[in-house]
Amino acid sequence: CQDMSSIHITSPFQKGYLLNWLTQKTIWDSTFSEHLKLNPSETHLILTEPVLNFTAIREPWDEAIFEEYGFKSLYRSSGSTLTAFQYKDTHPDSQCCLVVDTGHSFTHIVPYHNGVQVQPGIRRINIGGKRNIKEE
Repeated sequence: CQDMSSIHITSPFQKGYLLNWLTQKTIWDSTFSEHLKLNPSETHLILTEPVLNFTAIREPWDEAIFEEYGFKSLYRSSGSTLTAFQYKDTHPDSQCCLVVDTGHSFTHIVPYHNGVQVQPGIRRINIGGKRNIKEE
């Protein structure tokens, strides 16, 4: 395809939050059945989400994961929490770590003390990787 002017790309995310369920469902359908060829009823799912995600956004995820796809179980966590867990596992004497988690739309700075998020110290900066993408 030489002429890309008629191509329209729709992202299911806006400012890092999943808002377009129809688009995300299309992506998940393709990923789970065509690419991974998995049986959700035999699969435990780990789902990463933004730090301090909204309950109103989480609830439809749960509904789709269990009712639409029928996954066996769900573990939900932020990427920064998984990173802090791995850091604590490899540095057991360390009491603190600071995770800088940069996504497409924003960056979170998340402090941890003894493996626990320090909520008052969390900061969100509305700068992410998309600022580095040159659109033609």
